[in-house]
Amino acid sequence: MPDLKWLKTTLAVPDKKHEQVPDKAQWLSGEGAGSWFFIQETSATEFEITRFSEKGIVECKSTFECVSETSFHISQSFQFIHLSHCKEVRISQNNRTYLFVRKERII
Repeated sequence: MPDLKWLKTTLAVPDKKHEQVPDKAQWLSGEGAGSWFFIQETSATEFEITRFSEKGIVECKSTFECVSETSFHISQSFQFIHLSHCKEVRISQNNRTYLFVRKERII
């Protein structure tokens, strides 16, 4: 993951996911912390993204809109990347970065 070169100390991927974390969730390491991110398509332009702590606690869950010029395809391979948090999420797919902006907070 090329983003890690900018981080001083990052957490490794936990040995196993907590049972509350969906199988398809992806670990995104951060400086001194990390989170699991999970995305579901809710409509052609909207997605529900949930961020879980290492221990499986929901840190935030919101409806997001992809504001990038090209379409994101959830059925194709992708990777959550930095800078991602509860208001904006970035995903890399096919050498493109997609920006998702929160529309409505669920949790």
